[in-house]
Amino acid sequence: MLQALLPGRHFNAAAVVFLYLYIVCDPGNVRRSQALIALALAAIGLGVAAIRGVAADILWQGSRSTLVFMLLFASVTLLQYPATHSPAMAVVRRLIGGLSPGRRYLWLTLASHFLSAVTNFAGFSLLSSFMVGNRDPDVNRRLSLALTRGFTIASCWSPFYLGMAVVVSVMPHLRWIDIAAPGLLLGVALTLLGFAMDRLETRRASAMVELDEPTSPPVPAAERRAGLFRIVALSVGLVVAVAAFNAITGVQMAATIAIVVAIFSLVWLVALRLRGVTGADGKLLGPRQYGATLSENVAALRGIAVLFIGANMFGQGIASALDGHMLVDAAGAIGISGVLWVPFLLCVIAAGSALGLHSVILIVVFGHTLPIAALGISESTLALVFLTSWGIGGVLSPLSNITLYVAQLLGISSWTFAWRDNGPFCVASIVVASAIIMSFQWLTGGA
Repeated sequence: MLQALLPGRHFNAAAVVFLYLYIVCDPGNVRRSQALIALALAAIGLGVAAIRGVAADILWQGSRSTLVFMLLFASVTLLQYPATHSPAMAVVRRLIGGLSPGRRYLWLTLASHFLSAVTNFAGFSLLSSFMVGNRDPDVNRRLSLALTRGFTIASCWSPFYLGMAVVVSVMPHLRWIDIAAPGLLLGVALTLLGFAMDRLETRRASAMVELDEPTSPPVPAAERRAGLFRIVALSVGLVVAVAAFNAITGVQMAATIAIVVAIFSLVWLVALRLRGVTGADGKLLGPRQYGATLSENVAALRGIAVLFIGANMFGQGIASALDGHMLVDAAGAIGISGVLWVPFLLCVIAAGSALGLHSVILIVVFGHTLPIAALGISESTLALVFLTSWGIGGVLSPLSNITLYVAQLLGISSWTFAWRDNGPFCVASIVVASAIIMSFQWLTGGA
């Protein structure tokens, strides 16, 4: 944050030192699989960079680039405590639970999309309680699909998602406001696509597979209106505050989010305390519980930090050895040029995700190697491709955090949930997203 606010200084060097101290002071929070994958990625990236004689540069750049992601991760955790104790958030959950079975998928996926777009995993965690203790595995499967698709596709436009930080980091001249509107259109379109595919599936099954009765009693009209108004006001207020602060100050997006979210979360906490909201222990929400939750959430980010350090070193190491113009020429030899780069990159990154490669790896590689001027598409168009790929990869990768989490709740293999349950949706998403992004390129004239 200091580096963003006071450019020209050397705060990043100190921040990198603290990043590694943060990891090694409690390695127990890093899973062995995460450590092995990160070490393998870093070794390959640094090995390739060493051949080019730039290993030291890649070590520094890979570490420094991770700071942006960690700042975004840590700042979003500030919202988790007030979000999970907010009565307005609880009203949304009860409202969805009181819906008839036929409408529940649509409203659940929309709620997951928009709540998670602002509160990230806190919104998802609140809504995922629908699956806890449910007797019917088919119901749980459909609810999990609604939740995960709505959650991951929010990466198309939300400034609070890691995908946005990745894309902005590889495209430093890009502003969030440049792609917010088309990204939101993409997110809503793909969310509705999931609902349409769910309708087709249930019709083929000749019966609804949800429970016959709503899972919670209807919410009184006055409480429903008040809860929804608060949620909309909170969400719009936070997004507008981030956009306004970024436009006025020009500060890097991750630092903007960290500053605005820190103030916003404290104001939200005070408002909840003044309303007399209590925690699970029956005590008023306060700074002690807030700090303890924040500390616990930040401590759990060590595994993600290790993975992103490895992924950044791998991506930038490979990028240092690749000639972007040669890649463009090779693609041109098979007829890929102009707007055809849109479906091509969507398919390539999706294929990598399906095989277990995190989307960030290929996004960093392509973002650092492909010369945008030679592609025949605009920077905004390429950014939309990367953001959509991040969302698709979230449900298509058997090794993504969200897939592993939901597969564990369902008691099935993450490969089954990613490939069998989400594979057709991801293929259809590539087709729909390609049409929308190519239309955006044509309508904007490549601007």
